[in-house]
Amino acid sequence: MKRRLILAVVVAILILAVVLLRVGPAPGTAAHLFLTAIVIVGGATFAGLLLLLIMRRFVPHTRLRPHNDVLGFTYAAVGIINAVLLGFVVITVWQKFDNDVDAADHEAHAVADLIRLLPGLPPAEQSVVRQDLANYLHTVVDQEWPAMDRSEATGAPGTAIIDDIWRAYGSTGQELTSQNQFYVMGLQRVADLGGFHRDRIRESGQGLPPLLWAMLVGGSVLTVGFVYLFGVAEDWAHAAMVGSVLASVALLLFLVFELQNPYSGDVRVPPESFHVVLTQFTTALTPIAPPASTPPSTPVPPP
Repeated sequence: MKRRLILAVVVAILILAVVLLRVGPAPGTAAHLFLTAIVIVGGATFAGLLLLLIMRRFVPHTRLRPHNDVLGFTYAAVGIINAVLLGFVVITVWQKFDNDVDAADHEAHAVADLIRLLPGLPPAEQSVVRQDLANYLHTVVDQEWPAMDRSEATGAPGTAIIDDIWRAYGSTGQELTSQNQFYVMGLQRVADLGGFHRDRIRESGQGLPPLLWAMLVGGSVLTVGFVYLFGVAEDWAHAAMVGSVLASVALLLFLVFELQNPYSGDVRVPPESFHVVLTQFTTALTPIAPPASTPPSTPVPPP
């Protein structure tokens, strides 16, 4: 009776989490991530414990106990191999996520530098590049970032704007290259902006290779599966062993899944750097109207 009550409570919690996930917080928020982790990790752990309950009903622990010594050495080898592989992948995707956060910051900083370097261009090209930079910021935030979240980004709108900036710099004349340091620095930042943009679009569609996922899942199944084979007299002790190992492995796999694509999912690179540039340089990106001409003042004759 007590066991059935526990199962009913766990099922109720999982159902509640699924309902809240469907009607509750928006994707990309901490609450949505927390509920998703409860559903996936908790659901996997619950399914594994349910399977253990069924197995112990048909396979008594006395039949498994004689193999505990040999099974312990085998489990240690399998567990260490999977732990090394899983730990290496977690560190790799975490570092990749941090690098992509830095790359997004560098891209936004390149736009900010180009805004500061606008005085190095003639007035006509200044107006063109100023409008291009404003369009680029809005395109990245309003079009490319949502497309990357859907893994549908092609980068075409941003690339077209960068090409237009290149044309504006190319139409100023070669004589400026040796006379205007702002112009030379601007050329370098345009090149940097193009590289950051290409890297971001390329990274947005990349995840772990299917072969690596097969190795991770297969190794995790072996690691958890060996725990079922230990002959443990008490049900609660065996359930604690299986539940702890299964929850730990499921949590790490969930972390890898969320971090593998840094621009989609609940754990993703935010476009905050571009919002900061938009806010900081709103005045600089707005074309300034020429001052109204005033008639010359009439000198007052001395008395």
